[in-house]
Amino acid sequence: MQKDIKEIIYESFSKLKRPIDIHVLDSTLSIVEGACYKEHDPFFRLGSCCTKIRESLQSLNGRLFTDWASNRLNEPIDLTPYIEKLTYAVDEIRKKSRNETPRKIMDDFGRLFTMASDIKEIISSAHPLRESFVNAIKEGRPDLSKYSELQHSMKIIFKENDKIFHWNPWILPTECGWIMPQIAKCIVKSIDEGYYKIGFGDFDTVLVVSATALPFVVFFMDELHKKGQTKSLIEVDNVTLENVNPFPQTTERILVLDEAIQTGNHLQRVKNKIETEWKKTFSGAISLIYNDMVPPELDVRYDLINDLIEKDKLIYLFKISTLYLLYKIREIKDKEEILTLLWGKQGPLKITDMIMIKERYGDEILEKPNCVGVGVGYKEINNESTNILCLRIYVKEKLPKTELEKKGFPSFPRVYEGKYGEMALTDIIEEKEPRIIDNAEKIREEKP
Repeated sequence: MQKDIKEIIYESFSKLKRPIDIHVLDSTLSIVEGACYKEHDPFFRLGSCCTKIRESLQSLNGRLFTDWASNRLNEPIDLTPYIEKLTYAVDEIRKKSRNETPRKIMDDFGRLFTMASDIKEIISSAHPLRESFVNAIKEGRPDLSKYSELQHSMKIIFKENDKIFHWNPWILPTECGWIMPQIAKCIVKSIDEGYYKIGFGDFDTVLVVSATALPFVVFFMDELHKKGQTKSLIEVDNVTLENVNPFPQTTERILVLDEAIQTGNHLQRVKNKIETEWKKTFSGAISLIYNDMVPPELDVRYDLINDLIEKDKLIYLFKISTLYLLYKIREIKDKEEILTLLWGKQGPLKITDMIMIKERYGDEILEKPNCVGVGVGYKEINNESTNILCLRIYVKEKLPKTELEKKGFPSFPRVYEGKYGEMALTDIIEEKEPRIIDNAEKIREEKP
């Protein structure tokens, strides 16, 4: 029997630990948010509340890191009082909904909505300051190698100048463009040494469609300016994006940065502007850097990719938050050993390569283009240190049905196996070839 939405809301909030962990809270809000948006008022309004708070959490998360980097923060901010109020309000509405009129419930949700807005305002008032973050980067704080919690949850290892940095991209909001100082400096260094071709030096104008990515871009632009490369930096937020033409008449090559990770609306709006107003002011190339960790149901980005490819407008596809990984990617000398991991359309797989994802549901093969999920692994090959790409790729060929599938058992998409199951961005490849697994192995003995 499907749970009532009020039960989903109440159970989700009641599971929150004290003090509130920011990631647990975001996950809880996401559950409630998704449940509410499937309903009509008044639950749709609660979904809006959750959205407001989740947006604020990103700003708060950024501020926590900014303060930490500037040595101003010793303890994380406790959100417990705010969430307890929200939990109480949900509980009260749950109780009243059993015997109150719909109008009364609506009034209660209206108060809850107002309270969520107040919480958003309180949290958002701690929005990170660009200057403090950039200064923290320039001064080289914090020393990631001494931060025990990050060492404790190591996912990716960087080795630079015989120093090991332990980095978990999910602890700090790298998806929003926040980059550790040491890594950012290595990127600039790698541009000088020609480790990879992608950099802001190829573009006349950088358009930022997300304020949270700004500190990273500002640092980059500052370093380029020191090298005599003058670039234009344009900041566009949710409000001004609809009302401004940011591109100067002289612009020929444009880089668009978008780190919206929830709905893809930013990118769609950029697309609309490109196709209407902005293309009238220039004739050069447009590049989009976007977040590739997008649920498959959000087809807007795939459609946009196809449109831009047809128009020869799309140049590079990768996340801002994977950009800091690129400085470690080298030409792999012993290609044959890991060739199957890195084979792309025209040779070893590059960050710009696209693959066709094929997901099998019964006899149906669903195809859609997708970017390769990329991480960096550190591995010894022939007694020589080598960094290799870590891929999360669905199988590309149509697989024959197994005996159990012929008898009616469900089929499963087959993916490469990572350290903890399905391969993820943070996995490190330790085998010569990834082992293709089938989730259905858990319920059957036969292997495909």
